[in-house]
Amino acid sequence: GTVPQWTIRLVVPRRFRKAIALYRYAVRDELATPLSPSLVDELESVFRHRAGSAGATVTATDVDLPTAKQKFAAARFRVRYRMWQVDPSMALWGVRSSVLRDKLARGEGRIEFMELPHQYLRLASLVGVA
Repeated sequence: GTVPQWTIRLVVPRRFRKAIALYRYAVRDELATPLSPSLVDELESVFRHRAGSAGATVTATDVDLPTAKQKFAAARFRVRYRMWQVDPSMALWGVRSSVLRDKLARGEGRIEFMELPHQYLRLASLVGVA
């Protein structure tokens, strides 16, 4: 079955609490400005070119590479590029799929930001471990 209600909670260390507003903006930007399938393909072409992949060209005939690079210069795309370097299919899944955006719009899910009240340095070795 499906989960009718869910929450993504982003936990932020106290020293980054001033950045919570920026994180909120980034999430809203990502969800509020979806990319069309052709723009996702163009973004992937820019990523391939950046990585030096063979045969990497921008797919849209009316957009040259410098223009495409400028179009995708926002922080959200720099983060996507870092994700793409690790797992190309997952990095672009979020922009190819409207599932998360649609569920948030229907009130079936939410995103929260929480400031950690203490430092948990003893748990640092667990970061990134599944």
